Amino acid sequence: MDLQRRLDELDLPRFQERVSHLGWEVRTKHFVVVGATRRRDAVRTAQIMATAWEDVGALADQWTDLHRRETFGVGAVSVWVVDGARRSREPAPGRGKGPEPADTIFVDLSDGWGSIEDRVIQLRAKTVDAFFRVSQQEQTLPRWVRTGLAAYIAGEQPASRQVQRLEPPRPGAGSRDRAQAALWVRYLLEADDARRAPRFFEAMAAAGVVALIEPAFWLGQPRTFVGTYVDYLSTIVGWERFRAGQFGIRHYCTVGLNPKEANNEELAEGVMAWLPRFALKEGVVAIGEIGYDEQTALEDRYFRLQLELAKELALPVMIHTPHRDKKRGTTRSMDVCEEMGVDPAMVVIDHNNEETVAETLQRGFWAGFSIYPSTKMGNARMVELLKQYGGERIIVDSACDWGISDCLGVPKTAKLALDSGVPEAVVRKACYANALAVYGKSGQISEADWLNPSAIDQRTLYEGNTILRGGREPRIETPGERRAGSLLIE
Repeated sequence: MDLQRRLDELDLPRFQERVSHLGWEVRTKHFVVVGATRRRDAVRTAQIMATAWEDVGALADQWTDLHRRETFGVGAVSVWVVDGARRSREPAPGRGKGPEPADTIFVDLSDGWGSIEDRVIQLRAKTVDAFFRVSQQEQTLPRWVRTGLAAYIAGEQPASRQVQRLEPPRPGAGSRDRAQAALWVRYLLEADDARRAPRFFEAMAAAGVVALIEPAFWLGQPRTFVGTYVDYLSTIVGWERFRAGQFGIRHYCTVGLNPKEANNEELAEGVMAWLPRFALKEGVVAIGEIGYDEQTALEDRYFRLQLELAKELALPVMIHTPHRDKKRGTTRSMDVCEEMGVDPAMVVIDHNNEETVAETLQRGFWAGFSIYPSTKMGNARMVELLKQYGGERIIVDSACDWGISDCLGVPKTAKLALDSGVPEAVVRKACYANALAVYGKSGQISEADWLNPSAIDQRTLYEGNTILRGGREPRIETPGERRAGSLLIE
């Protein structure tokens, strides 16, 4: 179904319940339930599955809004409630002139299999599986996440004592073990400080991420004093670097005055006075994000000043392309770089899309793509671009900011690309080697940084502060004890 088309009378169920030659039919927005046994079996099955669908949707709100679109999954799942002797193999009834159901579930109530009430857990688990198939998230979510969420929502609850003792998931471990996956999911959702602990870093390390580059960017609310901006830059060159290291991930950053706040001239002048000092800090690999937002005169002024600074310090540049009028803003950004004498090989044009990538590559710049749920660039769209353009000068990056974002955008895209037949060499370039190549020109980032890792000791303090909360046991690992990491989800 076209997800952008509005629903009409042919899409929505025209009745809630009826009797047909197939049995009792109960229709909800997402389900067509046919009870070949008794009416109450069909009605109760529809109630159980509709509730489970809402429950998984509430959790999915944390990483996508696809299921909140008006047309999502309308009549997508058919359910047959049968006994063994009467089980029908024909598809459940369609929806007239609308599309046929995309997913079919059989519930067998033959002797010895119990009643519908005995099948609540099974029905809820099957609903979660159907939700992931209909939304095509089975292609991007790791198997242990899908399995664990199905068990969690179904009500297959592990003991609380087990949950509190559990370690965060390791790459590949127990991915087919339903009980273990359920424990992991419940731990991540419910453990003592699960909502406050830095799960981004744990999840990234478990997915094989060995290093990250955090760009200086707009925080969602304008900073109004130079001092707050200075404190922010101090955080990303200091505390954030320490915090990532506590999970075995090497942290680097870019520093710059973002284009949105360049429109506050007093703030911008103050930040520009401080910027050279931060640009020389350890771990700073580029000047950025800089560029255009509304493409104003002030944005242009401070964009050019920061390009001059990058040239003076021989640092790469990360350019933010505007959300509105993106094509014109992207072309203008490259024009200014060339006008200022900045080598395109030192410039990453970020937030590209299908409209801008060809010109970016043709002019010799690096083309960055921010994988961001519901906006900018999605996993599947990125895979199609890799098929079309290959991996030369293309960089896949993850959005991990104050909005609905996904710190695992890069490994998920890498896995999907490999599963879709994109050559491994292309995936490695786009998801690893190209970023290392361009930002490595700063002299601040090298593959040896993570191939010869430092020890992890979470007892270490940063200016008297620790990442540990609530009496958590510190993680202590020497390099020889570290996991064998992979750059891809396996």
